[in-house]
Amino acid sequence: MYYDKDGLEIDVDEWTELFSDKQYQIIQQDKIGNNFISTVWLGLNHSWNGGGIKIFETMVFNDSEEIEQDMERYETEAEAIRGHERFLEKYTNREQTE
Repeated sequence: MYYDKDGLEIDVDEWTELFSDKQYQIIQQDKIGNNFISTVWLGLNHSWNGGGIKIFETMVFNDSEEIEQDMERYETEAEAIRGHERFLEKYTNREQTE
C-alpha cells in the first residue's frame, strides 16, 4: 500500500517520515497566471481500477473565480516529470491565447 519514489514497498513508518519531508515529496511546482501546477509523490497507491500503482500526482489549482482543476496520476517519477511538463505547456499556451 505504501511505496517510496522508486516504487518499492515501504511500511507506514517509513512513508510517514518521507511524506513529512517536503523536499522528497515535491517533484515540481510552478505558477502560470492564476494557475498553480503541483506535481508530488504521494506514496500511496491511488490506482483504484487495478492498473499499476499510481504514487505520483499532478494537480492544477486555479485561484480565480473560474475554478478549473486538472489532475493526472503516474506510476513513476519520470512519468510525473513528463506529465508536469505537459501541464506547463498546456497552461502556458492557454495563458498566451487569453
